[in-house]
Amino acid sequence: MSWHLTSCILVTISMLPLQAAPAPPATFQSGDTVAIIGDSITHGRKWHRYVYNYYLTRFPDRQVRFVNLGIAGDSAGGAVRRLDWDILPNRPNVAAIFLGMNDVGRGNYAPGEPTEAVLKARQAALDNYAKNMDELSQKLLANGVQRLVFITPSPYDDTADIGENFPGVNAALARCGQIGRELAAKYHGSVIDLNGPMTALNLEHQKTDPKFTVIGPDRVHPGDLGMMVIAYYFLTGQNAPTLVSRVAIANGKADTANADLTNLRTTDQGLSFDLLEKSLPWPIEASARPALDLVPLEQNLNQQQFAATLPAGTYRLTINNQPVGDYTAEALKAGVNLALNDKTPQYQQALKVWQTNEQRSALEIRIRTMAQIQAIIKPRGVNEDDPAATEASFNEWLSHVGESMHPYFKSQFNVYKSTRTDLPNLKQQIETLQQQLWQLDQPVPHHYELTRLP
Repeated sequence: MSWHLTSCILVTISMLPLQAAPAPPATFQSGDTVAIIGDSITHGRKWHRYVYNYYLTRFPDRQVRFVNLGIAGDSAGGAVRRLDWDILPNRPNVAAIFLGMNDVGRGNYAPGEPTEAVLKARQAALDNYAKNMDELSQKLLANGVQRLVFITPSPYDDTADIGENFPGVNAALARCGQIGRELAAKYHGSVIDLNGPMTALNLEHQKTDPKFTVIGPDRVHPGDLGMMVIAYYFLTGQNAPTLVSRVAIANGKADTANADLTNLRTTDQGLSFDLLEKSLPWPIEASARPALDLVPLEQNLNQQQFAATLPAGTYRLTINNQPVGDYTAEALKAGVNLALNDKTPQYQQALKVWQTNEQRSALEIRIRTMAQIQAIIKPRGVNEDDPAATEASFNEWLSHVGESMHPYFKSQFNVYKSTRTDLPNLKQQIETLQQQLWQLDQPVPHHYELTRLP
């Protein structure tokens, strides 16, 4: 990637109209049903699952529902067209809108000097995005949605030195982000910015590694690392709280935050107490943990702080009589973060929350795939209760699609058929798992002991 192209992208972004930034979105509250309206980056990927797992573990006193309403390949216009049959039946009162990647017309950014026709096509795509996003916003607000959260598109990484490229796409996505800001101002919504900080993160690391990308080899779809980076920026964009809990013990007294400590006892060999925290740590799966090296996620969002002032020596910490770590007196005085210590019973409880949420999400993805096919066949006026007619209509549509995509869409159609026949059962399973999550995330008391080792 040349210096000239990188500079052009930055200049383009810097020249976007300036406007007072909308207030950051508040965290979601108990009773909220949050519609996550997106494309493939939402349909089957994990950023919103990571965010929801944070909510479940950090706010066990809140019953918030996240509803995955992503469809691979979707656009703002597509979201408008499926509003009545796909989005509104979920009765959301909050909508988080994460669209743009399929709206800008990436094919209009092929390398080389653009013709006047191409420049017009680029502008037409942005104008169409603005029109459709405005219509989507209006209709959501007219149908029970009380809060709109506009998420600026995650980057198309057109600065990494990797494979096929369409330079300038990310500047167009930045313009989509600005359109979101303008709509947030118009409709009293709020904005979470992904494009700006993720683009900056890419450029910073590409100074030393031109092949670095937080997005991925196709420049569009982040893997688990990038999904966790998105979750980080989403949550910090909401000013989500840092603390899981804090415990600091010195001179026989305890100072706590978001936790209740009782039965503190100190001896020459250590101390013990009982603790009921009001949150669980946020578990980070192995595939996403490299994100910890890119953004200060642990520092800013996942602090289960424990500190104790004790005589010199090394101490073993046990929780419920299970060893979780050995720490020097110096380390304990400075404080340790237990949030990612997978030996603690709190982490193991949080892990069960994550695993159950993954089961729920897997069922949701099946329904999203069904909706993906419905978005193809519903405009064709097919009676879905007639399987033969439905398949014939789908196959006719498929005949106009490039052959390289046929296996993918045939697989999606098979998921559609099996899901549609089992839909009531799947929805009941999802609701059962949802209720289980609101039980599994409830903190319980634990007994702590610090004992000096010989």
